[in-house]
Amino acid sequence: ICYACIAPLVLAFAAIGLWFFYFAYRYKLLFVSNANIDTKGLVYPRALQQLFVGLYVAELCLVGLFAIKAGTPGAIGPLILMIILLIFTALYHVSLNAAIDPLMKYLPKSLDAEERRLLDIENGGETGTLVDDESGYKKERQGVQD
Repeated sequence: ICYACIAPLVLAFAAIGLWFFYFAYRYKLLFVSNANIDTKGLVYPRALQQLFVGLYVAELCLVGLFAIKAGTPGAIGPLILMIILLIFTALYHVSLNAAIDPLMKYLPKSLDAEERRLLDIENGGETGTLVDDESGYKKERQGVQD
């Protein structure tokens, strides 16, 4: 309560400071830094893995907190719920990894077919948009479909 009267003043100075920091960082990022880093799209899966690590740590801490107080009335229910939530989080993590791992190593067939079609057009070959048996697209020969 003592600092409640100056909290809006502190908030204003903090907002101004963060605003200056934002513009300084933006200037540095746009005009000073020259990093040639290509992550090849692997930042998102890494962020998902780090998110799950944070979830596991939080859930384990809550399980431990509820286990400490398990002898008191009303603490066994949250302990059981957190254990169930931890199991569901682990199952979802396994299923998410099973869905993402093939995409991190290989391109989907539709993207490969689209890339081949665009390369064919770029090299002056035939244009095509439909499906073929081998390459994944059917070529239109000189503007006439097969």
